[in-house]
Order: sequence, then structure tokens, then C-alpha cells
Amino acid sequence: MSGVRALPYAELPPTYHRWKWRVLLSFCVFYLFLYLGRFNFWPIAPLVQEDLALTHLEIGMINALLLWGFGLGDLVHGRLAEAYGLRLWVLGGAVLTTVFNWVTSYGGSAMSIAIPWGITGFVNAACWSPGISMISQWWPRSHRGVAMGILGTFTGGAMLLMWWITGFVGAEFGWRA
Repeated sequence: MSGVRALPYAELPPTYHRWKWRVLLSFCVFYLFLYLGRFNFWPIAPLVQEDLALTHLEIGMINALLLWGFGLGDLVHGRLAEAYGLRLWVLGGAVLTTVFNWVTSYGGSAMSIAIPWGITGFVNAACWSPGISMISQWWPRSHRGVAMGILGTFTGGAMLLMWWITGFVGAEFGWRA
């Protein structure tokens, strides 16, 4: 038997509790901005549709590929992140989300937008499951509801912020900005 004794949660030092809040709030702010990289197409879809003469069906397919990509990514990223490192996987997902958003902005047809946009959904999912895993490592089961409630509030706020920022940028600078 090991000589190491784990402290009960109530006896953990104050530095631990400060760090758990730092991890939670850092991930909340990070994920708030990551939402801008996943849902930014919806407010500017009418601009894209008009500029490229796309049909409603093509716009719907582009949006669907993002969501299917995210769903498929959720199936694999949690396990892969556990194998290769949670922080590394979240960082990779964020960087690749940025890259594929940029690639998508050069699209000139439904297909040249839909493919990188579907990949954007897939790589964007690399941040959710590993992020939740990191939070669960810092927050005990009895307090995870509080942590997830705070994260949920930030993601809801991100949806509101996304509509405002994307709408403004699209109107002022065009959909490729």
C-alpha cells in the first residue's frame, strides 16, 4: 500500500482553490471566443448567399457539415486527448479552428466553403471534451454542477456576443473578414 495520503477536499490548501477558479474562468473565456470560430457563419450566411449566388439548400448544407463535423469530433477527441494530453489537444483544436476559418474565407463556391467548414466543426470539437475533463480534474463531483453552470453561462453569452460581433464585422467589412 502506498504511503501517500490524499487530503479531503475541505483540507486542500487555498492555492488549490485559487487554481481551480483560474482554470475554470480561463477555459470559460477561452471557450467564449472559440464559439466565434464555430458559429460565425450563421449571421453572415445571407451575405455569402448573395455574394456567391448560393441556394438556401447549399447554405443549409454548409451549416449541416459544420454540425456533423462537430458531432463526429465529439466522438473521438475526448479519448485522443486523454492519450496525448488535454491541454495540447485543446490548443491544437483552437489553432486548427482558426486555420480552417481562414481557409473557409477563401471559398468561392458551396463546395469550397462546405469542406473546410465541416473540418472546422471537427477540429473545433477538440476543445470541448478535453476542456470538460480538465475542469472535472480540478472540481470535485459535489461541485461540478457549479463549474458547469458557470461554463454554460459563458457559452450562452458567447452566442449573444457572436451574433453581435459577426453581424457588425460582416456588415462593415464583408463576409470574408
